[in-house]
Amino acid sequence: MLQKINEPLAPYTTYKIGGTCALMLFPEQLDDFYALPSLVGDQLCFWMGGGANILFGNGRFDAVVINMSHWRGIELQETPHGRAAYVRAGTQLAEFVEWVRDHAVADLDYLAGIPGTVGGAVYMNAGAWRRYIEGQIWGAEVYDMTTNQIITLKREDMVFEYRKQKFLRPGQIVLSATLDASRQDSEIGAKIDAIIEKRCGKHPQDPSCGSVFKNPPDQPAGQLIEACGLRGSRVGNAQIAEKHANFIINLGGATFDDVHALILLAQQKVRDKFKITLEPEVRIIPDTSHKLFYRRAG
Repeated sequence: MLQKINEPLAPYTTYKIGGTCALMLFPEQLDDFYALPSLVGDQLCFWMGGGANILFGNGRFDAVVINMSHWRGIELQETPHGRAAYVRAGTQLAEFVEWVRDHAVADLDYLAGIPGTVGGAVYMNAGAWRRYIEGQIWGAEVYDMTTNQIITLKREDMVFEYRKQKFLRPGQIVLSATLDASRQDSEIGAKIDAIIEKRCGKHPQDPSCGSVFKNPPDQPAGQLIEACGLRGSRVGNAQIAEKHANFIINLGGATFDDVHALILLAQQKVRDKFKITLEPEVRIIPDTSHKLFYRRAG
């Protein structure tokens, strides 16, 4: 298993922001996961995939970061329910979408253009246009660091909500997802291309986390922020994007404080004008006090 000491975090996030961690581990084989408890010991640890939904602080994180980016692969399987895609959690969504195109699998085109990994998509119940990955999941494998075991979950064991899952306990991480690949669609390639074109036309291409805020029930967050006159607002080298107000972009050299200041500004202005509290979709992680850091007992 690859190990990197005092590793910078910024290169592993889509924001290109973050300090350093004490140790970064890259599991590549199944045995690597069983070795994690002895390597991590009683240190704090943090799981990450593609870093697409994380805003790290710029300081030092005295913790072990377990990076899933080397744990990847896709396998077409025959199941009692029909064909399924068995996808390792570290597989990039872009890679999986190309597999969907090559195999003419129906109903997964909405994942096109979404950054991050399949594991992150399951964790965040990723989706677009009122379609979410929970609708295609048949099951998953989960590694539990507390017990050092792998658990197989059926779909009925997995509870999802908007932009979140509610079945993982502290110390657990999705290892793989089994997704419905039973239906075919000869037009899926054209649908994927159309979605990518739409996203490129609508979304800024500068480093960002994607959508910063979850959409309230009645109006998109970007429209609320824009209505407050915040499009183009800048703090340091971070900016509320001109192209889409629910994106805060890194213009080059932006810091955690730059982006966080704009998050707080957008929340304040929307709350004052509309009496709506915007809930961040991005995980704001200034230091190791964040609840996503885990310490294995014993």
